[in-house]
Amino acid sequence: MAFPTGAVPGIDVSHYQGSVDWATVAGGGERFGFAKASEGVSGTGSSDPYFADNWSGMRAAGILRGAYHFYHPKDDPTAQAHNFS
Repeated sequence: MAFPTGAVPGIDVSHYQGSVDWATVAGGGERFGFAKASEGVSGTGSSDPYFADNWSGMRAAGILRGAYHFYHPKDDPTAQAHNFS
């Protein structure tokens, strides 16, 4: 895939990808990653079981990292914010 001029390649991962080999990802040219941390409301939602591994793996591979919460519009937004924190 050709990237537009000035674009920075990166990926978004969650438990759907399973265990990620971040050294291979970095070697493939990816410069940043966003990892799913949580979803919905704590108790009815979930924390991503691979988040901690992804977070530390990105750091070890030198990839800039970010986290995200998968929002559920029908759930309480304040409770979701607490689930993400």
